[in-house]
This record gives sequence, C-alpha cells and structure tokens, in this order.
Amino acid sequence: MNIFIIILLVLIGLYLFFALFPSLTIFLYIFGRKKQNGLEAVTGSYLEPYSDEIYDASRYFDALEHEELTVTARDGATLYAGYYPAGTGRTAILMHGYRASPMLNFAIQARDLHKAGFGILFVTQRAHGKSGGKHCGLGLFEQYDLEEWITLMLGRGEKELLLYGISMGCSTIAYASERLKDPRIKGMVLDCGFDSPYEQLKSDGKAHHSPWWIMLPHFVLFAKLALKTDIRRSVKSSLKNSVIPAFFLHGDADRTVNYRCTEENAKVCASTESVLIVPGAEHTMAYYAGESCARERLGVFLAEHFGKES
Repeated sequence: MNIFIIILLVLIGLYLFFALFPSLTIFLYIFGRKKQNGLEAVTGSYLEPYSDEIYDASRYFDALEHEELTVTARDGATLYAGYYPAGTGRTAILMHGYRASPMLNFAIQARDLHKAGFGILFVTQRAHGKSGGKHCGLGLFEQYDLEEWITLMLGRGEKELLLYGISMGCSTIAYASERLKDPRIKGMVLDCGFDSPYEQLKSDGKAHHSPWWIMLPHFVLFAKLALKTDIRRSVKSSLKNSVIPAFFLHGDADRTVNYRCTEENAKVCASTESVLIVPGAEHTMAYYAGESCARERLGVFLAEHFGKES
C-alpha cells in the first residue's frame, strides 16, 4: 500500500478517535435530556446558607392549591408546568436554568411574587423532568416553548404577565423578547444569562482546561445538521429589538456565567430599565445574596410596571 495512503488513513483514524467521536459524545451529553436537580441539590452547594428559607418557601407552595398545565411545543413535545393562581389577573412565568428545577431556582422569588399578588407558573423546561423533548437547546429551542406558555396564560384571561428567567431560562426569554410585542407582557427579569451557547461552552471549556478549540467547530456543525440551529446566535440580536421593560440581575462572583455578560446584554437591550450586580453572589444567587437590596429593586420595578398592588 502506498505510504501516503497509510499516513492518510492513520491521520483519519486519529481524527475520528481523538476529535470527532469525543466531540459528538460531549455534544450529545450537553444537548441531550438532562437529569433535573431538585431541592436535594441545596445541600453541599452555595445555596446551603439559604436552605432554611428555601425549604420554608417550598412548604409555602405545598400548602397552596395548584393545577398542572400542559402545552404542545411546535415539535410536538408535551411540556408541563405547575400553576399557583393568585386571582389578580397577573402571572409570573418562571423559566429555570440548565439541569435545574423551578423550585431549586425560584423558591424564594416565587413566594415573594405570590405574596405580591402574582400567580406563579413553574415551567419545567423541555428535556427536563416530566416535560418532553429529546434535546435541550440552551434557550434556542426553549424560546418558542415560552411563546406557547404566554399564549396559554393570555388565553386563560391573564391581563398582565411577568417573565422571569435564570441562567438558561434567562437566555430563553432574551431570545424570544424581540417577538413578544403583546402589551400585556409588562416586564421581564433577566438573571445571570449568557450571550450564546457557543460563547458559554467556550467559557466552560477554558475553565475546565478542555480542548474547546477542537470541539466547538464540531458542535457548530452538529447543531446545524442535527438540531437545525446555530449555537453562535447571540441573545443581543433579540434584545436590541425588545420592547419589554427589563430588570437585569447578576452576581459578580459568578464562576459559571461571567457577570460581564449581563452588563453587555443590558447595554444593547433597547428596553433596559434597571441593572443590579450583586457583590459576592455566585451563579443564580443574585436575588438571595442581594437580600433586601435585590428585593427592594425588584419591588420598585414591579411597582412601576404593574401598579400599586405589586
């Protein structure tokens, strides 16, 4: 056999074994169905200092009447949410983060919002928990799911909606924001969102000293071929066209998503109303660690856009 053919076959084998197959395996893990972390994840994490209040807030909802709601996504997946009405015509739609659960990300915020007169829609994002869907889209697919939930709640007679997203849930709302023009959507809270799946995966790769420069081009290709989406699309392309008043939150000690992402997203967002960077807060912890400051700032935002009852 020609030596050049042998060398070529060896190089192809090395590429397949050390680049293509590992990239495909990791891609399928990242964008596949996720094991959802519930309140058990509080123990041993940076949430633990707030565990008593988180569990108290969870018990608050255990004592309330609620119903399970479903929507059918545009790909046919059945998605689930728990709805806790307030009887005020106002609802907060809560979009959780990657591998998280609604209660893990939102127990305290949801309790505070419910006491302020908001019905609470705890959405379980696609490819998490009971919700269907083969693939998690890091906001790229979920943005269209959010539109289904908005349509459902407005169709049930809700007069005012608040959208509240954390991490991937934040990016879900940000991606959808340019298309959400209904005046009944009164505000959105965007907490610790990233710029794009591509940039976030690049950041994660650097943080874990992995060969991201080899894997990311494969991820882009796989996403285009298998998922029919572009993971390089930035949320900024939507935020610059948003008309929904926005309150941005982030912690400056976030080691998962750099708080600079929120600062940059807020700068380009056409509807930015307020930005709060909480000193010392880690990922998803801005509202908890911000304590009275974060709660007061959110209260001011709600009072301005939802009136006295908030």
